Amino acid sequence: MTVIQSITIPAAHGPGSLAISANGAVLAAVLWRPDSNQPGSDLLFIDTNSNAVTKTIQGGLINLESVSPDGKTVYLLEPSGDLETADVATGIVKSVITGEPISATYLSPDGKTVHVFLGNGFTGNVDDSDGVIAFREGSTAGKVLAVGQPSSWLALSANGEILYSAGPNGVWSVSTATGQVLSKMAAALNVAAVAVSPHGSTLYAFSTQSSSFTILNAFSGTVEKTILLPSCTSGPLGSIALTLAGDHAFVNSCGSVLSIDLATQLLEPGFPGLTGPGLAVSPSGRFLYAAAGTSVDVFSISTKQQAGTIAMTANAIVFSPDGTQAYIAGSQNGVRGVGVIDTSTLAILDFVNGGQPCYFGCGAEGGESISITPDGRFLSVASATNIESRGSAVIKVIDTQSLQVVAQLISGAPIVTH
Repeated sequence: MTVIQSITIPAAHGPGSLAISANGAVLAAVLWRPDSNQPGSDLLFIDTNSNAVTKTIQGGLINLESVSPDGKTVYLLEPSGDLETADVATGIVKSVITGEPISATYLSPDGKTVHVFLGNGFTGNVDDSDGVIAFREGSTAGKVLAVGQPSSWLALSANGEILYSAGPNGVWSVSTATGQVLSKMAAALNVAAVAVSPHGSTLYAFSTQSSSFTILNAFSGTVEKTILLPSCTSGPLGSIALTLAGDHAFVNSCGSVLSIDLATQLLEPGFPGLTGPGLAVSPSGRFLYAAAGTSVDVFSISTKQQAGTIAMTANAIVFSPDGTQAYIAGSQNGVRGVGVIDTSTLAILDFVNGGQPCYFGCGAEGGESISITPDGRFLSVASATNIESRGSAVIKVIDTQSLQVVAQLISGAPIVTH
């Protein structure tokens, strides 16, 4: 790598974060200002053609999230939880969301909309103080979707028109166009995870509390089949993975991964001795990747035999669209981050460190969940951290070609992506 030019930053500024617009015209930088008389951060706008600082906005302990694709708007988050926008041309800062706890996000199939779930404490006018705000790429305003219950899992229909929220009161379906609740299904179930069939007409609800796997009609909510699973008194909260063909489902419960044939609706022999939430099926449908404590075990789905091991812990796993690479959010040798895996050899090709600069005793940051855009260009990694001694989380967007963090969002609550 060759340095082609350097940009001089103002004196008395420390490390910070950077984000660049999709058109490459504007670079935004939040730089720490460790002046004891007025500590905080400055937001700098830099013209990438001239490398000149065009505007500086002095702020408090602001965190840089991203720059809109057209380079006109910068997104910021205050420690108070306020989501703000700054106009690149005028420098005017406006509040978008004030003091709302973010507890989950879901990326739409086209990669253009982020659904931000607001958990307990959301002050918007929705049932049970829970809701989802949908942000379209480059937008400064979000659409509120009422989901009415604390969510443990989010799933989206293939056409992006319906958002499914799983929680203690079953599965709620919400129109992403109007923001209205369409139906409340399986109300008697405390659902840990939900998945949608590729054709969109069937839902699969996994409940660790009742040790069951329920198949529902996605339109009517009618329960078509309930499959009882082995019960246990401890284990992970549960996760679910479907093959792309929609012929098998896998659920992580009680230290084992259970296999369900969706054509016969029968429980098959599973994969014992697996612990941890990381669970994914390769795009070919041939292999299952599952967390196994300090490693990820890879199994042939047809033979149920182990095909290899990856020396990483795993909280979440996704694949590139062509299946040649897997991305594991977890840790390697005690260092948290994202591993890049060659699926043909199971070798770790690269590792993106999950750490970040911290001035207030932040704890170690680790990838807890991960999603990928349909074109495979960007990863969205959600991690827990601790800023100013309060629980919070960060979403980092990673360019899969350069493996550089190109944007991030810091929230005041844990985040889960599916």
